[in-house]
Amino acid sequence: MESIIFNILRVAKIIDTDSMLIDSTVLPDDIIYPTDVGLIFKAFRKMEQFARQYYIPIWWDSQELRQLRREYNLNRKKAEIADLFFDALLIFSAGLRKFEAIVKSLEGPDQDRKKPKSFWIS
Repeated sequence: MESIIFNILRVAKIIDTDSMLIDSTVLPDDIIYPTDVGLIFKAFRKMEQFARQYYIPIWWDSQELRQLRREYNLNRKKAEIADLFFDALLIFSAGLRKFEAIVKSLEGPDQDRKKPKSFWIS
């Protein structure tokens, strides 16, 4: 990470490579490592963006999902975390099946159908 930042600053001529040192410990944000459940919630956000873009009602219980995420983030007991992850996975798998059906049912020529599918990948 340090070398990437250093190269960007060097190419932008913000620093003089002969006289600058970089200490990455002074970067303001901590690195967020993706977790399995974090990726599930990110996927839900993507599906929600998709739904809003195509004026489709949300097909899962947003309140239940928020509560589950909150419990997961606040819980530090490994046994309970596994149960919460499994609950999130069950909700996600049902939501993903519904998402697939929605994408397949969108009207329009094949060209237009590629747009919703590419949205999910981005």
